[in-house]
Amino acid sequence: MDKYKELKAELEKDANWGAEYDLWYVASLLHEEKKPEAAINVLQIVIDEYAEKPGPYLRGIGNIQAEMGENILALKSYESALEADPNIEGVKEKIMELTEN
Repeated sequence: MDKYKELKAELEKDANWGAEYDLWYVASLLHEEKKPEAAINVLQIVIDEYAEKPGPYLRGIGNIQAEMGENILALKSYESALEADPNIEGVKEKIMELTEN
């Protein structure tokens, strides 16, 4: 993650390196490779870089945290996703599942 930030800082402002969906794809690959912490770190970079629409990424972090058994963290991520976008799909159901258990 530090290398990403270093490279991004060196590039010209109009460069399209590390675009939002490319990073989302990298996070998905890391998740598939059973590297949840790295996937969460990449999603956090997406949130930091594209803060005007963090809902889907917060939901993604919550999903990974729930899979890891980190239910308290997942619940916080889901609540933040809802705060960012009250209409985000599936988050209310995830919150209900976590609070019922």
